[in-house]
Amino acid sequence: MVKATVWLVGVLALLSACGDRQEKKAAEATPAPAPPQSPSAPSSATPPRQRQPDAPPPIAPQRVSVELGYEVDELGSVPAALSSREFAAGSPFVLAVRAPEGGTDAEVTVRWLDERDTALGTQTLRFANGREFLDFSGPDTSSWRSGPYKVEVRVGAGAPTSIAFSIARGGESQS
Repeated sequence: MVKATVWLVGVLALLSACGDRQEKKAAEATPAPAPPQSPSAPSSATPPRQRQPDAPPPIAPQRVSVELGYEVDELGSVPAALSSREFAAGSPFVLAVRAPEGGTDAEVTVRWLDERDTALGTQTLRFANGREFLDFSGPDTSSWRSGPYKVEVRVGAGAPTSIAFSIARGGESQS
C-alpha cells in the first residue's frame, strides 16, 4: 500500500509539473495588455482628427444685435434714452435689428410670443441697399394681458435671438 501511495504521489507531482509548464507556455504566447497611457500622451492607435483640406471651415453662429424701444433714430437704431423692455398695452413700440456682418440681403423673421411661446404675430423683412438696421413695428397690444412676452429674431436659417419684454395694462407695472 505504501508503494501505491508513493506511486500516486509521484504521478500527481508529474502531472502538476506538466500543468505548470503548459500554463507558462500559454502565458508567454498571450501578449500582456498595454499599460494605460497618460491623458497627455498621444495614442498611436488613433491618429488625431484633421480637417479635410477641401472641406469648408465650420460656420460660426452669428449673433444678431436687436434693440427694443419706443422710436428709432434716422439710422434705424433705438436710441438708449428710448430703449425699453416694458410697454403699456396699446402703446406703439419698435424692434430694430442690426445687419450681421456680411448679412446684406439677409432675410429676417420676427415672431412675437406670449409666455407659453404661442405666436401672436410674425413679420419678415429683408436687408437691402446697404441698410444697417431693419425696423419692425410692434404688434397691436391693446388686447394683450399684462405679463411677460418675448420677441424672437431669426436671420436666414441661423439660430434665433430672443428678447423678453412685458406689457402692463392701465398703469400696472411689471417691475
